[in-house]
Amino acid sequence: MIDLNTHALTDQPLTFSNVPAGYDAIVLADLARARAASRTGPNHLVMHIARDEAHMRGLVAQFAFVAPDIQIIALPAWDCLPYDRVGPNPGVESARISALSRLAGLSASMAQGDGAAPHIFVTTVSAALQRVPSRREMRVRSWKAEVGQMVDTDALVAFLEANGYARASTVIEPGEYAIRGGIIDIYPSGADMPVRLDFFGKTLETIRSFDAESQRTTQQLRDLALHPVSEVVIDESIIARFRQGYVSAFGAVTGTDPLYEAVSAGRRYRGMEHWLPLFHGKLETLFDVVGDGLICIDPLAREAAGERLEQIRDHFTNRQAALGEDSFGAPPYKPLPPEALYLTPDEWQKHLAGPVVSFNPFAVPQTQSTDRIVDLQGRVGRNFANERAAEGGGNPCPDTRQRGRKGFDNGCQRWPARPAGNSASGPRPDRNKDGSKPCRGGWPSGWRYWICDFCQRVRL
Repeated sequence: MIDLNTHALTDQPLTFSNVPAGYDAIVLADLARARAASRTGPNHLVMHIARDEAHMRGLVAQFAFVAPDIQIIALPAWDCLPYDRVGPNPGVESARISALSRLAGLSASMAQGDGAAPHIFVTTVSAALQRVPSRREMRVRSWKAEVGQMVDTDALVAFLEANGYARASTVIEPGEYAIRGGIIDIYPSGADMPVRLDFFGKTLETIRSFDAESQRTTQQLRDLALHPVSEVVIDESIIARFRQGYVSAFGAVTGTDPLYEAVSAGRRYRGMEHWLPLFHGKLETLFDVVGDGLICIDPLAREAAGERLEQIRDHFTNRQAALGEDSFGAPPYKPLPPEALYLTPDEWQKHLAGPVVSFNPFAVPQTQSTDRIVDLQGRVGRNFANERAAEGGGNPCPDTRQRGRKGFDNGCQRWPARPAGNSASGPRPDRNKDGSKPCRGGWPSGWRYWICDFCQRVRL
């Protein structure tokens, strides 16, 4: 395999050719490890822009297999159309807040010379084209506590109310909290389970995660970090900023304007996330967050960005055109200019004009690209679709498919995996006991897998 250490700190655009799906996860993991080990600068973060949500989720699942040692931060895009009347799903908002909070903390740690563990930040084209709250604001709007610490419960409740948490009798969904005497139950944004804080006076005695349905404790925790429920939070200062920005953008409010009225009264309004710039003093791009970290991009991601930018412009134009038309009883929709919430085409091109690593599943001649081409020599294994169809499904490996005795797994001869840390060298049988050729395994250093020579399957 190509040594990627020399490419992890590239200062020029690169194209990795012959990188089929699945191989890119291994390459990204090696790049992240190499940058973390180099220690030549404060920022060793690797950002990968997938062309859509499905490819992002696929990469995250692959990292769990090929790189369990690497910290993965996944930021999904809003699951709604640009300039829609509804906002993103609460689950998506929760995942975004969790990712943005982790990025803000990681950025601060790396600036101080900490956080040496390799990290990969995975997102999509749609998410990368959208502006986000600043890292400073994400750090300010966080709350942390440890077991044994003195906690002002009134200040905690004020934090929950100011950051979008809703009080309930029993917590069931993310963004809810409940108070029962000296116990406060909270379902944190981005968490898999709610947590229970048990106080003795002002002292935080225990922090326990529990199942929302059975109310049974699942784990004892030593500390807890809370973040906002949404990218839009409402307090007095933010209401004043919104009102000022709204009037500046659209003029004095005359007649009925449900959005303006709801926010002025301190209430949340469905779809108000599309006016995100009016709630924040400053928005950043994900490229600002990554800084001088390594940026990698999916094949066809540039084409996907062009389609997304065109979609944003079309939706904005349609909303503008509809302002003077009959809305059939629907409240007026006053859209912000696209550049307020999204990157412009020029900004997108500028951010990708630097030392960006592009992946391509095919061979790319140097004459067809201005980037430096590095052939990673990956190839797609046979899928045996024709053989499976001919055999009626099942295992297509002709050398072993008729065998059913112990020692074979799905048609591949199973040899014991070498211990982690052993090299690929060492004696291996050239033939099975019956004289047939076995599937020869390879044991790269530190790995526990082998590959069938015929069917190209990875075996643990």
